[in-house]
Amino acid sequence: MAVLPMGEGLLIGHSGCREQNRRPRKPRRVGRLDAFLAEVQGPCKFSPPGATFMTSKVFVIEDHPLMRRSLVEAIERELDLTVCGQAEDAKEAFAAIVSLRPDVVLTDIKLKSSSGLDLIRELRAHSLILPIIATTMFDAKRTGPMALAAGATSFVAKQDGPIRLIQVIRESLNWDDDRNSQKRSSEE
Repeated sequence: MAVLPMGEGLLIGHSGCREQNRRPRKPRRVGRLDAFLAEVQGPCKFSPPGATFMTSKVFVIEDHPLMRRSLVEAIERELDLTVCGQAEDAKEAFAAIVSLRPDVVLTDIKLKSSSGLDLIRELRAHSLILPIIATTMFDAKRTGPMALAAGATSFVAKQDGPIRLIQVIRESLNWDDDRNSQKRSSEE
C-alpha cells in the first residue's frame, strides 16, 4: 500500500495487484492521517523502508463464488494476512490444506457437496493442529456450538461482517500460543 501526500489530505492507494485479472483499486482521499488510522483494525506497525514482516497464511473454504471472493478480498486487505489457497468443497480443501500447511483455516459449515463439520472432524482425526474458524449464514446459535464440538477453535457468523472476521482470525492465530501456555501452567 502506498501513502502519498496530496494537499491537505492523503491519497491512499495500492501500488500493485496480487492477481493478474484484478484491476487496481482506486485511491481514496482521507482528510487526516488520524481519520485513516481510526479505520485500521488491529495493531498498526510502521516499519523502516526495506523492512519485512511475517504474514499469516489463511485457507478459505466456501462454496459460493461471490461469498468466497468477498472473504478473500477482506483478508487480502490486511497487511499481516494472506490467502494461501481456496476451495469450494471439503475433498479439494483437505488435500490442499495438507499440502499448503496454512496458519489458519476458514470454512463454511454448509458446503454443496459435503459438510464443513465433516471436514473439521477429518482434519482433527489426522492430527492437524491448526486453528479452524467455522462460518455460516444459517442459525448461528445452533450451528456455532456444533462447529465447536466438531473441533473448530472459533466460530463467526457471516452476518458479523469483515471487521469481526479479521478480529477472529487474528485471535485464532494466537490459539496455539494460548494452548501451550495453558499446558505449561497446568504442568507446574
